[in-house]
Parts: sequence; structure tokens; C-alpha cells
Amino acid sequence: SPIRYSRTKIVDKADISFSMINNPDMLLAFAGGEPQGSQVILRIVIVDDDYSLVGDTSATIFEGTVDAWTMTEDNLKMSVVSAMSQWSLKALRTHSSSCSWKVFKGANADSPCMYVGSETRCDRTYKRCEQLNNVVNFGGFRWLPSIVDKEVKWGID
Repeated sequence: SPIRYSRTKIVDKADISFSMINNPDMLLAFAGGEPQGSQVILRIVIVDDDYSLVGDTSATIFEGTVDAWTMTEDNLKMSVVSAMSQWSLKALRTHSSSCSWKVFKGANADSPCMYVGSETRCDRTYKRCEQLNNVVNFGGFRWLPSIVDKEVKWGID
């Protein structure tokens, strides 16, 4: 479907196709450039039989950024995603005050822990990481408990 809705019926993606035959100027923004991430605003307008605007009013029906695009000699297709679509992405990592590295040491120090000493035990605490002289590779966010009951204001100076 050209328009995708999230579970809450909010439009979070629009697939758009343009014919280049009647609008070769569209090509200029895409040929030799990298429009991915560029802002797109879709507006509905009223036009007459000659495709001239009737009046100066328009209604914005979708705003977003170019996510992906393909172009042939006579056609341009692009996917435009809303800024809100990013909220539905799953986190790649959970954040905790204890270390989140699953493998301590690793057979050849391939884990992000990177500990290579002789110790064989880790309880995933910052204190243990200090004892092992490995705090530079600690995989936790030890300040998290300090903000548990605090109001966090994002984007405010």
C-alpha cells in the first residue's frame, strides 16, 4: 500500500511515484545528489484544467523525510517517513546500571568486555570492573539509579 499506518492509525510512511516525462525538473534534485534525509511536505491544492493553482491555499497532508528512493529515465519513486516513525523502532540495547556484556572475557577477548586477565568471575558491577582494572570497558550506565525518581526534561537548556 502506498500509505502505511501505525497501530494508532497515524500515517508514518508514504510511497510516492512521479512520472519524469511531464516534469523533468524533478530530476535535478536527485541526479548526482543525495536527497536521502531531505524534507518533504505533501500538500493538497486545487488546480484548473491547465494545472494552474486556483487561489493560494493549500493543506499539508503529510510531512517527513526521504528514506529511500530509486530513479529510472522516466520515473522517480521514493519512500517518505514521518519523524514519528522513529519512535516505533526497537532499541538495540537495554540500558541498565549493571554491565550488559553477556560474555566475560571471551575465548580470545572478542566480547566488548575485553578483559584479558587471569580472573574468572564477574558479577557485572562497576565495583568488580574497578577491581579488574577494566572500567574503560564497563558496559553499564551506573548513573541510572540516581535519576529514577527525578523529572528529566529533554531539549531544555
